[in-house]
Amino acid sequence: MGLLESTKRYRKAYQNWISVMWAVYRNRPRIKLKLRNGLQLEGSPNSAYFISRLVCAGIDVRQLSDELVEFALDDRSAVLYGWQHGDIGSLHDYCWLDVKGKRVLDVGASIGDTATYFALRGARQGSGAGLLQ
Repeated sequence: MGLLESTKRYRKAYQNWISVMWAVYRNRPRIKLKLRNGLQLEGSPNSAYFISRLVCAGIDVRQLSDELVEFALDDRSAVLYGWQHGDIGSLHDYCWLDVKGKRVLDVGASIGDTATYFALRGARQGSGAGLLQ
C-alpha cells in the first residue's frame, strides 16, 4: 500500500489522522484513535489500519477491542468476535454482488465475516463453513 493511498484512507477515517499515521510509522503499541463519527478508541497499529479499511468501505465502526468489533451497515449492526483472524476490511470487494433475498454460503468462513456482511445487505440466509486448523 502506497503512502498516498494510506494517507487518503487515514484522513477519511480519523480526525487526528496525522498523529495516527505518525504513531503507526513509529510502531507505537497503543494509539489514540479519534474517528470522524465521534468515537474515540485506543488501539494497536493493526487496529488503526483495520478501522481505516472499514471506514473506506462505508462501514460504520461503533466499538472495537482486542476481542470484538461492532459495526453497522445500512442501519443494521453486527458484532464479530475474533476480528483479528478475519479480513473484514476487504468486505467492500463483494459490494457488487446482489444478495438481497438470496441464500449465501461462505466457504472458508474463518470468523463468518462475509456471511455476516451478506446478511446485513439483505441476504435471506447466510451460512459459513470453514476448516479447523
